Amino acid sequence: FELPDARVHISSDIVRTRRTVRNVVAGITGSDPNLQNEWVIIGAHYDHLGLGDRSSLAPSQVGQIHHGADDNASGTSGVLEIARLAAKNKEGFKRSLLFMTFAGEELGLLGSNYFVNYPTIPLKNVMGMINMDMIGRISNDRLFVGGVGTSPRFKPWLEDSNKLVRLQLDYSDSGYGGSDHMS
Repeated sequence: FELPDARVHISSDIVRTRRTVRNVVAGITGSDPNLQNEWVIIGAHYDHLGLGDRSSLAPSQVGQIHHGADDNASGTSGVLEIARLAAKNKEGFKRSLLFMTFAGEELGLLGSNYFVNYPTIPLKNVMGMINMDMIGRISNDRLFVGGVGTSPRFKPWLEDSNKLVRLQLDYSDSGYGGSDHMS
C-alpha cells in the first residue's frame, strides 16, 4: 500500500565478533617403513552455514538455526569414524594417515588454505586427499563421487570397494569444486 509523502529512517549497529578457530589434526603412522613418509589426508570442514539463508537447503528459513548436519557434520562424523576404525587397525595402512577437520570452509577455505601455507607435514609427501564434504547426500542407493580422475587408482579402488555395498556410483573426473580439496 502507498504511504504518500512518508519518510523512513533506519539505522543499525554492526557488531563484529572475532574468534580464533583452529584446524584439528591427528595422525597415524603407516605400517610400511618404506611408505611411512607418504601421507593420505582424510578431511572435512567443521564449520557450517549457521543461520538459514540463500546458501542453505532452507532458504526461506532465514534467521533460524541451520544445524549443518548435511554441510558438514556428516563429513566431520565420517572423518572421526574412519580415524576410530584406523586406530584399531593401524597395521592395515601402509601409508600414514592425517585426519583433519578444517575451520572456515564456508568463509572461503580458510582452514585448508592455512594448512597449505603452514603445513604440519611436507606437502610433497601428500599422496592424496579424501575430502568428506556433505557425505550425507545419499539417495536411492545412489552416490556421487568427485575427483576420481585425479588419480588413475581412484576409480578401480572405488569399484572394488563397492562390490560389497552395491551402490550406484556417479563419478566426476574433475577435482575442482568449492571445498577444502581445492587448497
